[in-house]
Amino acid sequence: MIRINLLPQGHIVPSRPVARGNGLLWAGAVVAALVGVGAYYTWQYGHLRDLERQLAGEQTRLSHAESEMQRADRVIAGEQSAAQQEEHLRRLKGRAWSPLFLELRDLTPQGVTWLHLGVDGDTVTINGRAERMSDLAHFMAALNGSLGVRQVDLHSARAALIGGKSEVQELDYELAVHLAPVQGGTGNGA
Repeated sequence: MIRINLLPQGHIVPSRPVARGNGLLWAGAVVAALVGVGAYYTWQYGHLRDLERQLAGEQTRLSHAESEMQRADRVIAGEQSAAQQEEHLRRLKGRAWSPLFLELRDLTPQGVTWLHLGVDGDTVTINGRAERMSDLAHFMAALNGSLGVRQVDLHSARAALIGGKSEVQELDYELAVHLAPVQGGTGNGA
């Protein structure tokens, strides 16, 4: 480095040596701050990802709970419809309908619901919904083994989409339950 002194001889300012320790200290502080900020934002990013995973899990549980609530609503509607049908049938003569429908209710597996019951003479027609074909098969087997039932016929069983969601699929079915004639009468109220 070349120095030129333009001041008169009596005004020479002594040169100070450059303090290298302070510069290194500042550079170290800047690097440490950058590392700290980077670590903080990396932690925040990981925490955000954890929260996103938790949200996705909660949304899945919410969706499942909503589908279960819809299923429960369908079951309640089926039970109300059955109660209305039973009240109507109770008025018919020649058969004790209450015990028959209580037994029918007890034989119905958990995955099977009734949507409509109809009576024509000694035949009870059941329209409903089943979660699986095996549930419907168990229901039919239980009915065939029941006292007072002569025969059970499956008129139809077809896939039904519930709530427009393709992943929720059940079976709509129609059964004809042929009852044994009532002793001492025709069984149809005549």
